[in-house]
Amino acid sequence: MTKYSFIAFFLIVFMVSCKQDKKAPETTITPIENSDVFKKIKSPDDLAWLQGSWESEDKSTIESWAIQGDSLAGNMYSAQAKQITEVLSIVRVAGSWMYKTRILDPQNPRVIMLGLENSTTDKLIFSNPAYDYPNKVEYKRLDEKSMMITISGNNSNPSSYKTFKLD
Repeated sequence: MTKYSFIAFFLIVFMVSCKQDKKAPETTITPIENSDVFKKIKSPDDLAWLQGSWESEDKSTIESWAIQGDSLAGNMYSAQAKQITEVLSIVRVAGSWMYKTRILDPQNPRVIMLGLENSTTDKLIFSNPAYDYPNKVEYKRLDEKSMMITISGNNSNPSSYKTFKLD
C-alpha cells in the first residue's frame, strides 16, 4: 500500500466514523409524562378542589368549573360585559393535561392551549412559551374558600387576583 493510498484510506475511515458518531436525535418528551406530577393527576377528580364558582375580589369576574366526564369544563363571566367572555376546559390530550380557553371576543376570537407544567395538591401551572400572552396560567388554592389566579405573558407583568368561592 502506497503512502497516498494509506492516507486516502485513513481519511475515508475517519469521515465514515464521524458520520456514525453523530449524536442520536434528541427526543422531545413532555416533562409531565415522565414525572411524579403526571402521576398525581390521574383523573379530573384530582382537580375537584377547582370545582364551583369563584368570584374575583373586585367582583369583576366569576370563573366557574365543573367536572364533566373525563375533563373539567368552565367559563369566565365578565360583570362589565354582562356575559361569558371565555369558555374554559382542562382536558387530557395525548397523555398530557391541557388548559384550553376559547376567547369569545368578536374582534379577536381565539383558542389558547397551555400544557400542565407543574402541579401540587393545591397548585396548577399551565404554560406554552409559543404564545406572547397569556403563556402561563397558575391556580393556587389558598384555603377551601379562596384561591389566587395568576396570568402572565412574555412582555408583561403577571396579573394576579384573589377569588372567593361562591358555592
